[in-house]
Amino acid sequence: MQPPKIQTEATRLCESFPKIFTSSDGGRVEIAKSPRPQLLAEREARRKVDKNGRWRNSGVPQLHAEKVKDLHSATGCWMQEYRKLVPMLERAPMIVLLGKRGTGKTQMAVNLLYEICDQDQTVHYTRLTDLYRRVRSCFREDGPDEYQLTNEICRFGGLVIDEAHERKESDFENLTLTNLIDKRYGEKRTTILVSNLTKDAFAEAVGRSVVARILENGKVVECDWPNFRGTNGAR
Repeated sequence: MQPPKIQTEATRLCESFPKIFTSSDGGRVEIAKSPRPQLLAEREARRKVDKNGRWRNSGVPQLHAEKVKDLHSATGCWMQEYRKLVPMLERAPMIVLLGKRGTGKTQMAVNLLYEICDQDQTVHYTRLTDLYRRVRSCFREDGPDEYQLTNEICRFGGLVIDEAHERKESDFENLTLTNLIDKRYGEKRTTILVSNLTKDAFAEAVGRSVVARILENGKVVECDWPNFRGTNGAR
């Protein structure tokens, strides 16, 4: 009597691979075999665990994270614009969301970030002032390495920089933002900027280099629809 077969991860994977047979004329014939349902279910379960872990570590404020799935059924101008932006994520664009408070800019950025996370990519949310603080910390004797920090930020598949209007217009801030956006543009990473400024004021604030990147591979959305916060709780 043969001992029972032990189902290890390796054996399960091997069983999902195509089988090779030799034809009568000596040629090799490959017969495809689909993965077993159990294996597919295990892969999907691991993928879900990984996605949830990436989302928890994304830095997205809890207020907005909790509303992501609820707003998939939202209607009106907000949802119309959101549906236009989702297909653009395939080409890793730069997206700028502009408008007054209460129009749902941050929530739209967070929902787009979730779409990227669902594609097995790492994502990150930060406010511009917090980003500047992290970069400035590199100047301390015991601070992190600036080159490593920049690379870390640029590795995220999706990055939201909120409150992008909170700037002092210093040379340090201008150079930091321009270098970061240029590097992410070169690495083909989606970057979403959120600001309360008007279109003209934003272009003047971030400079011609950043505007050129946006116009080449992205979109500026002016969120001028009625207040979104009252009905959906977004900002």
